[in-house]
Amino acid sequence: MKFFLMRVFLICSFSVALAQTQNKCKTELTEAEKKYGIAKFREAINLARRCLSKDNIENAEKERAYKVIIQAYIGQDSLAQARYVTEGLLEINPNFEADPEQYPPPFVNLINDVRQQREAMRQREIELERQRNREAMRQQQLERESQQEDLRQLETQSKLGIGVSGEIGLFQICAGDECTKISTFFSFGGFLKIWLSEKFEFQPEVTYKKATVQNDFVFASTGNPTGDIYEYTASYVNVQLLIMLIRGSRSSSFRPRGFAGPYIVAAPKAEYAIILANGNKVEGELSIKSDIGIVFGFGFELGRFVQKTSPFIFMDIRSQLGFKNLSGSIGGIPLSDDDIFFAGKNYGFSLVLGVGF
Repeated sequence: MKFFLMRVFLICSFSVALAQTQNKCKTELTEAEKKYGIAKFREAINLARRCLSKDNIENAEKERAYKVIIQAYIGQDSLAQARYVTEGLLEINPNFEADPEQYPPPFVNLINDVRQQREAMRQREIELERQRNREAMRQQQLERESQQEDLRQLETQSKLGIGVSGEIGLFQICAGDECTKISTFFSFGGFLKIWLSEKFEFQPEVTYKKATVQNDFVFASTGNPTGDIYEYTASYVNVQLLIMLIRGSRSSSFRPRGFAGPYIVAAPKAEYAIILANGNKVEGELSIKSDIGIVFGFGFELGRFVQKTSPFIFMDIRSQLGFKNLSGSIGGIPLSDDDIFFAGKNYGFSLVLGVGF
């Protein structure tokens, strides 16, 4: 109940204050109009401004005050100030029109002039906004045309690319639980890139590889090393047929990719060397069969910064798994299948760097 009575009291107090403000403002404006009528322009301006400085006055009172001030400034020949105040009048009442039957010609002319200038400015702003919209639409159109041109370039580009690559890696030959020592190898070669779609590519590669691995001889009875070392060097042409899944368009500057495919070892040539414990070395050539297997990995393409069709570089991490035993012979005499080099299979990891066009 107390809260309700307090709200009623506050509402009544506010209403009384508002009514007093409005009544006082009307009195001041009536006095200001009288001062203007007897050419006391400064006093008329001060009384009207005093009314405008009050809170909670209605727009009708503001309009009345503005008209007094404008006419008083015109009477003082202060046209710049009169024009400034006219802006305020038209802000609160854009549709205000000065009746020539009621107001003097200088006041009517000033109102009309300021309204025309405001309308001209509004039209300029509208035109500027239209120009900005047209420019934005033109820019969007240019971007769409550029994208369409990129697509047309991609569509008209050759579906075939070429490149060169180099490879460094680690590999060993394993049979069961027994493996040779891990060795490094190098290769170089070239590739073709055939674009099947935006995401899939076919990349056949032909590289020349040369690798050397070593293993210790052991006594068959004890399994202890004899001190002799068997060294096996193979050189061959490696053909890889890779299917690639690539993320990103052909015009992208960064394209991650994953791939897998078979490999075939062609034209293998092998040499052996037995390094005896006493330092002597026995060398010869081996006849080995071709190897087949699978290669898989992941990497990325990087480039195309200058043009959408500029060269790119790529880097891959690859793993190679051989399927066939590396059986071979010396002088047509088959070697023992117990020999790790010929009963084992080829395993390796490598880092491949290349550039394509």
